[in-house]
Amino acid sequence: MTHKTFPLAGLKHRPKADQDVFDKLPDLGNLHIVPEPTNEFDKGALKIMCDGDCHVGYIPQTQHEVRKRYAEGGVKRVVKKYGGMVSAIFDEEGEAK
Repeated sequence: MTHKTFPLAGLKHRPKADQDVFDKLPDLGNLHIVPEPTNEFDKGALKIMCDGDCHVGYIPQTQHEVRKRYAEGGVKRVVKKYGGMVSAIFDEEGEAK
């Protein structure tokens, strides 16, 4: 299974309660991607959510491959990693660069 690990963007700008939820999530804990087309800074913004409606950050704009794979339906899941990092786990059809 291929994956791409990257830092979560915007966590430090989220409310402390949301930061705490992310911090308490175990490594490899499941996260969810939700498009945010109304984002004034990035029309292609992809929010990272955990525990239902807890918004913890974004997939960085610089993560072109992850954003492209999500748009194509090729991201199977997103999980928390150590130190504020997240990993997008891809389907088996393509390789992470």
